[in-house]
Amino acid sequence: MKKEICNLLIILFGLSGIYFLYVFDVIGVLSCLIWIAIIYYIKSRSIKKNFLTPAPLSQTKHLEYVRKSIMTANEFAFFNKIKDLEGNYIIIPQVNLASIIYKKNAKYCTELFRNIDFGIFDKNYNLLLLIELNDRTHEQLKRKDRDLKVRKILQECNIPLLTFYTYYPNDKNYVLNRIMKILDARS
Repeated sequence: MKKEICNLLIILFGLSGIYFLYVFDVIGVLSCLIWIAIIYYIKSRSIKKNFLTPAPLSQTKHLEYVRKSIMTANEFAFFNKIKDLEGNYIIIPQVNLASIIYKKNAKYCTELFRNIDFGIFDKNYNLLLLIELNDRTHEQLKRKDRDLKVRKILQECNIPLLTFYTYYPNDKNYVLNRIMKILDARS
C-alpha cells in the first residue's frame, strides 16, 4: 500500500515540476525535485525493510516446506544391510565433507559442501570409512565430475571411500565383507 501511495505522490510532484518548469519557476521545480527525492527515499527504505523482514509462514503462499527422510529408499535398504556393524561402530548417514574436513588457508571451501551417503566411525567418533552408494544418476557428466572431486579430496586427507552401485545385487555378506576388509586394515 505504501508503495502505491509513494508512486502516486512521485507522479503528482513530477507533474507539478513539469508545470513549474513550463512557467519558469525555478524554486517550484527545485521543491518538486526535492519532494520526489524524499518520497523515493522513503519508498526505497520501505521496500528494503519489507524485503529484509521475513513474512510469517501463514502469509508465504508461494513457499512450501515438506519434511523428507534423511535417506532415500536405496540408501535405507543399504543401511539395513550394514546396521549389524553398529555393535562395534557408529554409522552416520549423510555425512557432510565440511563436518569432517578442514581446508587450510582458504577463504572459500564450497567443494566441501557435499554429502557422502554413510560414514563409519569408531566409538570415539573417529572417522574410519566413508561409503558412497551410486545409482544411475552418477553416470551423468556433472555427477562424475563431482564424484572425482570428492575422491581427490578424500585421497588427500587419507580417508578411504568405498563405492557400491545400486544396479548390482550387493547382498549383505558381500557388502559387510568389503567394509570389514577396510576396517580391519585401518585397525
